[in-house]
Amino acid sequence: MVNTLASVLIPVFSEGADISLNFLAKLIQLLIENLPTVGLGIIVYTLILKTVVLPLDIYSKVVTRKQSLKMEQMRPQLEKLQKQYANDKEMYSRKMMELYKQNNYSVFSACLPAIVMMLLFIFVFQAFNSYSQYANLHNYNMMIESYNASVSAYTVQLDREEGYLVPVGAKQEEIDVGGVTYVTFSSEEQSRFIYAQVNAVNVEEGKIKEGAAIEYYIDTDKMLLDSDVKSEVEEIFAGREEDEEVETMEDACLKWVKTQGRNAAGEKFSAVKFLWIKNIWYADTTVAHPVRSYSDFVSSISSKVEIDGKKYKITEYASSPYKTETAYNEITYNLSSYKEQSNGYYILIVLSIGSMFLSQFVMSKMQKAQTELQSVDGSAKGQMKMMMIMMPIIYGIFSFGYSSAFSVYMITSNFYSILTSVATTLIVDAVFRKKAQKAEIERYEKRYRASKGLVKDQKKKK
Repeated sequence: MVNTLASVLIPVFSEGADISLNFLAKLIQLLIENLPTVGLGIIVYTLILKTVVLPLDIYSKVVTRKQSLKMEQMRPQLEKLQKQYANDKEMYSRKMMELYKQNNYSVFSACLPAIVMMLLFIFVFQAFNSYSQYANLHNYNMMIESYNASVSAYTVQLDREEGYLVPVGAKQEEIDVGGVTYVTFSSEEQSRFIYAQVNAVNVEEGKIKEGAAIEYYIDTDKMLLDSDVKSEVEEIFAGREEDEEVETMEDACLKWVKTQGRNAAGEKFSAVKFLWIKNIWYADTTVAHPVRSYSDFVSSISSKVEIDGKKYKITEYASSPYKTETAYNEITYNLSSYKEQSNGYYILIVLSIGSMFLSQFVMSKMQKAQTELQSVDGSAKGQMKMMMIMMPIIYGIFSFGYSSAFSVYMITSNFYSILTSVATTLIVDAVFRKKAQKAEIERYEKRYRASKGLVKDQKKKK
């Protein structure tokens, strides 16, 4: 028996824990896992969320538009005040507030819905950030599971049973290493040529205490009894001059086992692709990579995992497979080229900025009167222009620094808002015009009756 497997594969056999998710993040998960693509799941999630809050959003936009139209009606008076108090901002503000009161104009009527929408944005952002981290970590945990499943096919079978690991169809042997007694468990099946070694103090009646440290080793003699495996191992050994992992036949045996696990883990990675983006849980940029380096990956998972009621960073809990770079690099061995490739081409970032600018432009048209008349010197208009610049920049920063999935959410949300804003504006304007026309007709009829003496006649009859 040759001790070659333990130092490399022990971390990989550890199971990784997942991040817990809140309600919104679980909704994202539900849609993504039950729709054909991740992108479609995110779009549907956005539409559901926007539709749920649509009444509040419409109320805010209706109020905003109505207030704008009221402001437009007050334009002649406000423009007169602007000229009259051009050098006295305080007096202009006072007179303006008096005029607001006379016309039932409320400055704060749309504030509460706007605050609620802002809070919702924060909750959604946190949910996406949490789920992005969950998806990345879960993906690697699934890669570990695939790696383990592949290697476990050649390992002595250990079943769980009431706090113990029970070897199935295994031979048991005691060995002395440096004065310490160990117990080895090797399978009687020829195909299971990886055996387990445990300190004897952790073995009771042929059962291994759960949680005990187990080392795994390759029985190379047994492994090479399989002619197909032997042929492949010999091929690996023949290329040892160009392979820094292989110097001896035992190294070639280890390389063969690791190759099975690496291939299984690498195949599991494909689920995160979306359109041109290789990993939708990272930003759509050329500086982001679909597979991060170990240090970047660990630092990107700020959310904690919960184990036995306690929360830990992914490198802190005892059985974590992310404590060392060795295990991470082994899992991602077949994805090494992805660590250098561009994850995207800034397309979603440009769309995020553009859609937010368009949304801000539509809103500025809805509030044209307010921006022109709320200040004596037109500074409100300048502030609106500044917002039209700052908000797209902020969205661009979010898109650049966070996942492409969140960019898809923002783009979908922006276009949804644009459509509802345009529809709301058209409907409110039509209703407002109809009311204005009706009021004008009533005023005309009143003046007409008065001019003909009809009003006096009607009073006499009464």
